[in-house]
Amino acid sequence: MDLDVKSQTVALGRAGQASTRREWLSVFAVALGAFSLVTTEFLPVGLLPEVARTLDVSLGSAGLMITAPGMIATVAAPVILIGTKAIDRRLVMLALSGLLFLSNVVSATAPNFLVLLAARALLGICLGGFWTVALATSGSLVQSQQSARAMSIVFSAVTAATVIGVPLGTYFGSISTWRASFVATAALVTIAFVGQLIFLPSIIPQSRQSWSAIASALLARGTQMGLAATALIISAHLAAYTYIAPYLIDFVGLPPLAVPWILLVFGAIGFAANLSAPAFLGRYPLAVFATLVVLFSACFLVLPFTSSSLGITVLVLVVWAICNGAVLLSMNSWVVRNSPEHAEAASALFVSTVQIGIAFGAIAGGAVVDTLGVPANFGLAFLLAALTAIPLVAERNKFN
Repeated sequence: MDLDVKSQTVALGRAGQASTRREWLSVFAVALGAFSLVTTEFLPVGLLPEVARTLDVSLGSAGLMITAPGMIATVAAPVILIGTKAIDRRLVMLALSGLLFLSNVVSATAPNFLVLLAARALLGICLGGFWTVALATSGSLVQSQQSARAMSIVFSAVTAATVIGVPLGTYFGSISTWRASFVATAALVTIAFVGQLIFLPSIIPQSRQSWSAIASALLARGTQMGLAATALIISAHLAAYTYIAPYLIDFVGLPPLAVPWILLVFGAIGFAANLSAPAFLGRYPLAVFATLVVLFSACFLVLPFTSSSLGITVLVLVVWAICNGAVLLSMNSWVVRNSPEHAEAASALFVSTVQIGIAFGAIAGGAVVDTLGVPANFGLAFLLAALTAIPLVAERNKFN
């Protein structure tokens, strides 16, 4: 069955012509939606100590703010992909943006932690839907010869959210309250929604996704190994990253106002690594994967022992940031290359697996933090990253 996902939009039918200004504005509207979505997803990373104190919960419990969306998104990704297979993608994206706005508003006004978790569950639906619908159709918003550029703009917005959005949200929280950060993000979502409402054309899917396509992609051995590696490495990263703010404040001794700047530099380095990774990934995929496993493991192994030296801690964070910038692109390449005939189904599986990794990493990290403390959590991250070597060794011959 042909599962090449293309969409019938107003941009089609003029192959070879330059895309119009309106078409590019529709791409930027989707990119802004991606920026606000990722900012909302990882906003709690810099706000956990304040949320825990304000709502009287433990740090580990506060980490559920990241776990809950991931768990919901794991199911939402394939369900929305198939459930909306015949629905205008414009309507789907507008609905997801509206739901994202609601999630931020409820988060900002939550009277207790249970309501806050419910708001984050709404975010999970947005995450699953966006990555399987918006990214799949963003390339069709412009002329076919410029679709790669359009998709790169959306992916760049995702990376930019970690560079600018998350640190900026953390800064809002540090000078005001954590609720103000969600208010600011809600305002950003409103702008994205208006842009999508004005500029997005009707996008009618020409292909029809099915559970059998997802099953076919999942049965490919290479895909299974790639998904296993993705789950492990993302779990390792999130177990550590979710609790980086309390580590920097309580163990390294940085003031709370310094954390947004650390996250800003972390994201900027990751952004540069994301831009550089394709050149190396295309030529040396096995070397890239192996390097990620070794460096991630090394960072998590030594970080608990560097708290007495700010310089060494920063150096380890730089290496970690480089790995983080390259990991999603690298793992997605591994998964999709093994199921080229089911590319979108494989992408949906990848989205779900990433969210599983995010959820498991955050919740497992929270359990370790609450029982053994923040430094011990890096031991968990090391173990998960090291285990990634197993699927890598199993599939090493396929990268030659």
